[in-house]
Amino acid sequence: MFNNFSEEKCIKESLDKFYFCTNVPVKAYRNDGNSIYSKGYTIHFESLADQFNICENLSKKLYKKSPDSSVNIFYDTHVIVTGFSICPNNLNRGIIIIGPYTTSKNMNTKDILYKPKSCIAHLITLFYNIMNDSEYIKLQKKFSTTANYSLHIKKAIEYVDSKFYDPISLDVIAEYLNINRCYFCNLFKKETGKTFSQYLNQVRIERSKELLLTKDLPIIEVAMSVGFSSQNYYNMAFKKITKKTPLEFRNENFQEN
Repeated sequence: MFNNFSEEKCIKESLDKFYFCTNVPVKAYRNDGNSIYSKGYTIHFESLADQFNICENLSKKLYKKSPDSSVNIFYDTHVIVTGFSICPNNLNRGIIIIGPYTTSKNMNTKDILYKPKSCIAHLITLFYNIMNDSEYIKLQKKFSTTANYSLHIKKAIEYVDSKFYDPISLDVIAEYLNINRCYFCNLFKKETGKTFSQYLNQVRIERSKELLLTKDLPIIEVAMSVGFSSQNYYNMAFKKITKKTPLEFRNENFQEN
C-alpha cells in the first residue's frame, strides 16, 4: 500500500524529468482541481490557465472519453494545451497538462515552442515511460493485488486508492460503479476476503503512517487528512490493524530512526 505523499513526490520528479527532456511546460492537477506541481510555466501562462479554466475544461472533456485518451484546448488558432490522465487506467488520480505549444512554425518563439501534431502522442508516451520507470510505480506493480479481481472490484479499489481522503460510503461506491449496493458488498467480500469498510480503513491507516512519521501534525489532523471523521475512530481502527495506537507507532519509529 502506498500513500499520497509518495505518489505526489513521484509526479513531481516525473514532471522535472519530462521538462528537462522536452522543454515543454507541464503541470499536474489533482482530481479536485488543485495544482500538484508545475514546471516551465511563466506567470503569464499561469494566469491564462486560470482565465481559461484549463483544468476544469480538460477534466470535463476527458471524463467523456476513456482514461487513456487525450484532449486539446486552444488558446487561439495555433496555441494549444493538451491534457491527459496521470494514470491511463484511472481518471480519479488527476490530470497532466502539457503546453502551451504551437503547431505552426511561424509562431515558434522563446515562449511558445513549436511541436508538430505528430509528436504529441510521443510526448504523452514519454511522460508515462518516465512515470513507469520510477521506483514508486515499480513497487506499485510489484505489490499490486488487483490482477485477479473482477472489473467492478478493480474499479472500486482504484477509486479508494485515489479518493481515500474523501467521504466514501457504500452508497457512493455503488453509485460510482452503477451496481446494486448489496451485490457489491457480497462481491467485494468474496473476492478480497474483507468487507468494504475493512478495506477502506486499511488503506487510510497505511496512508496515514507516512504522515505520522514525516510531518509534525497533531493526530487529529492526520486522521482528518486520510478521511477519518474523528480521532477516536481513527485511534480504534489504527490499533485494530497495527496493534498499536498512532502515537505509539509514531514514538517507536522516531526512536528507531
